[in-house]
Amino acid sequence: MALFTFNFDKRIISVFLTLLVGTAVFALYNFAIWKIQRDDPGGKQAARRFWNDKIYPKKKYNAVFLGDSRCMNGINPALLEKKMGKPVFNSGFLAGGLNKTIFEHVEKKLLTSSPQEPRCIIFAVTPHSMSTVSDANAHFKSLFKRKEQTESWNEILFKQFSSKEIGILWGDGLSRSICHENGWHELLRKVRARSQRNALRYYQNLLSKLKFSPETWNELFAQTEIWTKNNITVFAFYIPSTQALEKMELSLADWNLDKFKAQFRKSGGIFLEISDRESYNAYDAVHLNSQDAQKLSKDLAEKIDTHLNKK
Repeated sequence: MALFTFNFDKRIISVFLTLLVGTAVFALYNFAIWKIQRDDPGGKQAARRFWNDKIYPKKKYNAVFLGDSRCMNGINPALLEKKMGKPVFNSGFLAGGLNKTIFEHVEKKLLTSSPQEPRCIIFAVTPHSMSTVSDANAHFKSLFKRKEQTESWNEILFKQFSSKEIGILWGDGLSRSICHENGWHELLRKVRARSQRNALRYYQNLLSKLKFSPETWNELFAQTEIWTKNNITVFAFYIPSTQALEKMELSLADWNLDKFKAQFRKSGGIFLEISDRESYNAYDAVHLNSQDAQKLSKDLAEKIDTHLNKK
């Protein structure tokens, strides 16, 4: 009887130790996975931080880029930040519009209020960002709405923006993206003819449905004049993509780029002409990949820095 008890107790200890070791191994495994996901600049954790910082930035910035997804993917603020020696942020959103909603957000949450420091707003102009469709700023507003409704809003937001899903849409599912803390969504993608064909068909249909309102344009001009009078330098540029897409965009009857430039300059803004536009080749004919985004960002940084140093 004593022998049986001894063996039984020994088995209990063995089971307990097995469970303890198993729990420890399981915990270490999950910790390792969590750390990998946390540190992965293209993973879910990075995407959560990315959208959170877009809406609730960690600090004030001296220069802010505004626009739609072409701005978000196509501008690395780090290059202008290096030139200025001041923090710069990419505040581009999916289908983001250049209108009052975004202007108020920039003033309250992003742009520094110190008149002693250089302050800049840079518009990445596209037909979509200046159309009536973008007036709604649906994606931007949904971020605030979901924050109010649920604490798990980041999970929902990530479902809205999956680079894998976007890649599959264009026939480019193996590509990878990196979410940077400065608001740049870097696309590590190769240019593929299939991706470009699929995207151009989609955008041809999209552009044909765009409508433009004089009120939207006038609101931008009026805000440019207000900012300029308050010692905020306002720049704008027509963001490059591919010659095929530009041909579509510039042929739109109601989107007169020359007219925009003239009125923008009259309002006190500085319109920047991009060097070697024909040399850009967006991976999907629309959004710039990492290499071209860096090239564009460098060109803009040099032009903006030149203008600021003239003052």
